[in-house]
Amino acid sequence: MAGILSKEISKATTVERVAFFNSGTEAVMVALRIAKAITKKNYFVFFKGSYHGTFDSLLSLKSDPVTHLAKEIVPGVTQSMLNESYLLEYGSEESLEFIKKNKDQIAAVLTEPVQSRNPALQPREYLHELRNLAEENNIALIFDEVITGFRTDIGGCQKHFNVTADIVTYGKVIGGGLPIGIVAGKAKFLDAMDGGFWQYGDESVPSVKSTFVAGTFCHHPLAMAASLKTLEILNQSKGKLLNDLNNTTTAFCERLNDFFNENKYQVSVNHFASLFRFTTPGKLGLLYHQLLLNGVYVWEGRNCFLSPAHTPEIIRRLEEKIKASCVQLEEQGIIKKKSGSKLAF
Repeated sequence: MAGILSKEISKATTVERVAFFNSGTEAVMVALRIAKAITKKNYFVFFKGSYHGTFDSLLSLKSDPVTHLAKEIVPGVTQSMLNESYLLEYGSEESLEFIKKNKDQIAAVLTEPVQSRNPALQPREYLHELRNLAEENNIALIFDEVITGFRTDIGGCQKHFNVTADIVTYGKVIGGGLPIGIVAGKAKFLDAMDGGFWQYGDESVPSVKSTFVAGTFCHHPLAMAASLKTLEILNQSKGKLLNDLNNTTTAFCERLNDFFNENKYQVSVNHFASLFRFTTPGKLGLLYHQLLLNGVYVWEGRNCFLSPAHTPEIIRRLEEKIKASCVQLEEQGIIKKKSGSKLAF
């Protein structure tokens, strides 16, 4: 099943090679390892606002203003684990200049093409700039599509933005609810896992020095079967399922934003594909607690998703509860309208 699934993923996403792991975190960790192995460089870049799982070298929200090295902020994640991690501003011209200046020591640029914590930022031109920089300077461009992959389009952000990454990580969506992580991409980098193409029975041998990867459950048959079924459903719809879902999410978010604007609430909702996220400044963070009182749980990471399982009736009820929660906060004096469009708290 692993062989069949890898071929189907390759066909769907146009990647050359596919390897399976247990989670998105593990996939990102392996992606960085093979990037360093092939480029023979030590440092990598990631961006403020991105989320790449729980790998120690990526657990920081702050960087040194001079060196741009990620700073120790999480207990147990020591500075030594972060000393090869550059944390930059996503989408900025300054980040491009920093990569150019330090190209000889940067092995990889890791990015969520659309940040799951900031879906309003969709920097098409910037991604093309990163692609060119990486190509010219022996840098691996890694797309973390654990959240966006198989969501915006079966081809993911690579197709959406017309940018081909060197390495792509997937998970969550394709797993159909079961644990899976995927490292995919160009053979130049994926060959570092197993030495490249070779087979028994002839004179072929591994041609690339391989690094170390392993995992007891990497090809778990349940995860393989669930992923094959998910991909089958997506392929059968020929894009209609995701297109309809994304249009439903867009319409839902537009209705909510119209409501917020009409009532002069400083709440908004941004989205990309079927991912959406509320912006709730100040005391408006109490909206999540009010929603919980009304039977709607928004997990603490605050990312929200619609899926084909959400019927028009469910979406209508959700919309009503969001609107009712805002009105209730106003009635409680948490939202106090002032003349014009400004609010006091």
